[in-house]
Amino acid sequence: MTIPPDLPKLSAKLDTGVPERRFDGRWFRREREQLAIGRAKLAAQLGTSPHQLFQMELKNREVPEEWIAVVAELGFRVASEPAASSLPDQEDESQAAVASASSPSDPLIPVFDGESFRQERLRLRMTISGLAARLRISMMEIRLLELPEPGKRKMVPQQWLTPLRGLGFWDPKPLLGDWFRSERERLGIARDLLAARLGVKVWRVEHVETDKPPAQVPPEWLATLLALGFIDSRR
Repeated sequence: MTIPPDLPKLSAKLDTGVPERRFDGRWFRREREQLAIGRAKLAAQLGTSPHQLFQMELKNREVPEEWIAVVAELGFRVASEPAASSLPDQEDESQAAVASASSPSDPLIPVFDGESFRQERLRLRMTISGLAARLRISMMEIRLLELPEPGKRKMVPQQWLTPLRGLGFWDPKPLLGDWFRSERERLGIARDLLAARLGVKVWRVEHVETDKPPAQVPPEWLATLLALGFIDSRR
């Protein structure tokens, strides 16, 4: 009787053609910044140090498996495939350190964006044409910076900052949780209703109000808050 040849052994891990989900430092930083959670607060939730989070994000290390459930509860998107990072594979560490240190989600970092720029221009009673001439740029660049776009924060170019300060522009001060809470209570708006208007979960509103040291109010909330009657204490 002829004995058939042995069948090839199946690999323990089949290639399904679907890439594995990879939760790495770039994904982690992108999700953290999307939720505007500072490293100190998140590190406390994970039982680690802010330095360890910084190193994981900077060196694009794998996120420990035991962290996934915790960050999922905080709002990180772990149910779907993490979006491919637009950063190069070999990111220069010094550049990453600068970008991470200036992250708008870290505590007490002022954000000089298009809205802050417009407010300062109006305070100084400068026309777009006059300011464009002083900065030696086109009026269109200023108009595009000041034009609001939903879901997009436009930052003032770094090369503008020194001449703007010379013209009398003030760096924006961050709005903190105690201001946020006092204004919400003054207007009599419940946390859950305010969270719904902001399109966030209630725990994020509570976090901004109660975090110690004081948390910064996410700049992307400001337009909605002012429309609801919050008074900007920086003015």
